[in-house]
Parts: sequence; structure tokens; C-alpha cells
Amino acid sequence: MATSIISTAELKALVLDGNKHQMIADNDYLSQIKPIEDALPAIDPSIRFDPSIHLAFKPEHLKTCKRKTMEELGAACPEQISEVGVSEPFPLFTDEAVEIMRSELLRKEVFDEYGRLSYNSTTGLGAMIRGYAKDAAPFTYAAWTHPVTVSAVSAMAGVELEPIMDYEVASVNVAMKSPDAAQNELVSSRRRSSLGNKFDDDVPAVVGWHNDSYPFVCVLMLSDTSKMIGGETLIKPPSGEIIPAEGPAKGKATVLQGRILNHLASIPIVF
Repeated sequence: MATSIISTAELKALVLDGNKHQMIADNDYLSQIKPIEDALPAIDPSIRFDPSIHLAFKPEHLKTCKRKTMEELGAACPEQISEVGVSEPFPLFTDEAVEIMRSELLRKEVFDEYGRLSYNSTTGLGAMIRGYAKDAAPFTYAAWTHPVTVSAVSAMAGVELEPIMDYEVASVNVAMKSPDAAQNELVSSRRRSSLGNKFDDDVPAVVGWHNDSYPFVCVLMLSDTSKMIGGETLIKPPSGEIIPAEGPAKGKATVLQGRILNHLASIPIVF
């Protein structure tokens, strides 16, 4: 097996240069992202986030949305900060809010400045958009940092949370794939269905198996999932059984104790 070694000095130079070698290619943006941006409804850029209009969370969701404890996941440990390990998707933002977030995100200048290919994407085209919200997406930044939003996410997590690094606010995983990769994933999804929707370690992923630096993460679905297979956040607790946070839908979110729970962002397949 060949091993590639990058020196510390070379790695530092790449980082200081903005990791431009990992930029999303123009042809990939134009073929896979631009058509989505073009289909967006016209958005008034003066709209400001208003939780009474743009937040879909209601107190009753604490009772109607199931949450699995760390103990139920077989992952209880002294380092956990809440009994809650993961929630099923719950309504967080309205359709209007999601469309505004998409309009701020999908611009070419945002992809060029803040988008980079994921280091462990299984297709080689999965990308991450990070560090953009405060400077390039004022609605999105306000939506995630508003005290009412933070209170809603904290309630679902079972512990008081707060955003502490602007760079991580509204970090986005973007699924892109070649036609060959799309076909392979469709075969994989059919194989999974034949196994009773069970998962194995080689699930196609935008971001492969990892743990987060933050104790908790809130994962929001920005896409319409009505014609989509997959897209779940998958969890692999110490037992080794892979557990999906099922039922992602546009505007819904899942909270996950991601520092402790090993997880991945699975690639959705559109049919």
C-alpha cells in the first residue's frame, strides 16, 4: 500500500492558502449546484429572521418527538453532558426560512470562498461549506444564534447549549456525485432494502465516520426529501449496530451528542 506523507511546513502552507487544492471544481458547481440555485424562488434580501414567523418548533414537540438516551444507545459514559443521545427529526424552521438559507448558501461566491471537498467523502465529490454564515449569510447566522432557536435546540438536547464558534455556525454538508457513483449508490440502497434496511460500515457518505469537536450538534435538512432515499444521520455506538436517526425532512432537525457518538452523514439518492 502506498503512503503519501505531507510535511508540516507543506501542510501549513496549504492551510494558510485556504486549501485551494480542495476547492469545488467550476464544472461540478455548474452542473450540480447552479440548477438548484436557479430554481429557487425570488427572495427579498432585506428579510430578517423572526422566530414568530420562521421558527417551526413548538413546546409539544418535546412530547411527540422521540429521543433515545445514551443508555438506550449503549453509550452511557462519564463524559456525556446529557441523558439524551439523539432525537428523531423534529420541526425547527419553516419552509420560508429554509428557502432563504438555501438562497444565501448556494451562490457561486460562497462555494468558492468557503466550500471545500470533504476529506473522507466516499464519492470524492462530497463537500463542506464552513465559516460563511456570519459574513455571507446574515439570515442564516441570525436564525441559528437567536436565543429562541438556541432555547428550542437546548430543550430537545436536554441541556442548556450555546454556539461558541462563529466558524461552525451553519456548517453544511453538500452531496454531489458522478453518474457512476449515483448508480452504485442506487444498487447499494436496493441491497440495503433486501436486508431489511440494515446498514453496514461502507454506507455512501458525504462525511464518513467521525466524532465532532462539539459535545452536541444539531443537523438540519435543507432539501426536499419526498423523492429521496437515505440522507439519514447514522450512529455507530459501542455495540457496533448502526442506528439511523430516521425520517429526515425539509426544515426538520436532529440533535446528536456527536462528541461521543461516532456518526456519519449518509448520501441521499434522488429517484
